[in-house]
Amino acid sequence: NSFCTLLAYVGCRGFRLRLPLTWAPPVGTPAGMLRRTLASRFKHVPVGWLNYVAIAVPKEKPMAEAAALYTDGVGAQVSEPWDLPEHGVRVVSIYLSKTHLELLHPLGDKGPIQSFLDKNPSGGMHHV
Repeated sequence: NSFCTLLAYVGCRGFRLRLPLTWAPPVGTPAGMLRRTLASRFKHVPVGWLNYVAIAVPKEKPMAEAAALYTDGVGAQVSEPWDLPEHGVRVVSIYLSKTHLELLHPLGDKGPIQSFLDKNPSGGMHHV
């Protein structure tokens, strides 16, 4: 969707911006117009925050090993794993100074995370 496209666009230019989910630019908006719109419309939004990224972790990789990349590497705070059976996932939340990540591990052989991992066996970013 265009909101995810905008967030990816903003992130790749060296700064991150948390935008309301209710606002998205029209598809095909020129980059210059996006920059002017963001500058005028979101002056009050703190720059430097990446609100939420979900990363799918393959079943074969233990969640503790995946979380250790963040605790050992950058000193992040990591939650205990918790299950969301209605979504078919086990979740570990990772809090960096200005970023919230969630590691998603499938519970069983069905569900959106397992479907994603069937197509992307090594895992990766599932949604922003």
